[in-house]
Amino acid sequence: MILALVLAVVHSLAFEYFWYWQYWWLDLVMHFGAGVFVAGIVYISGVTKRTVLLVAIALVVGRSWEVLELVFRVPYSRSFVLDTGLDLLMDAAGALALSGMLWWWRIAVSPSSAVRAASLDQTF
Repeated sequence: MILALVLAVVHSLAFEYFWYWQYWWLDLVMHFGAGVFVAGIVYISGVTKRTVLLVAIALVVGRSWEVLELVFRVPYSRSFVLDTGLDLLMDAAGALALSGMLWWWRIAVSPSSAVRAASLDQTF
């Protein structure tokens, strides 16, 4: 939930003070964070733990955000298609990053991984 608060505050400030137009990369960072957040909520809620579905859901939410920008006529760059494509790419990258971190946690860090490693050693 801390990530959601940070994203909301930064988004509000960025919109108010035109940071999105001053710092082209901020939009990409925000979409990456949103991808992490959406995938995390889906993962924690137990809907799915599959990477493909986490990325797909993050893309659906990201695309919905882009549609809302069009509906509310949020000013956008000259190349709307390129901007939207990069935004969706960053949404997917955020979801993939979270999925990778969760995989690493399950394999390398979780307490059961030591037991799993020991049992693998005994099988060889």
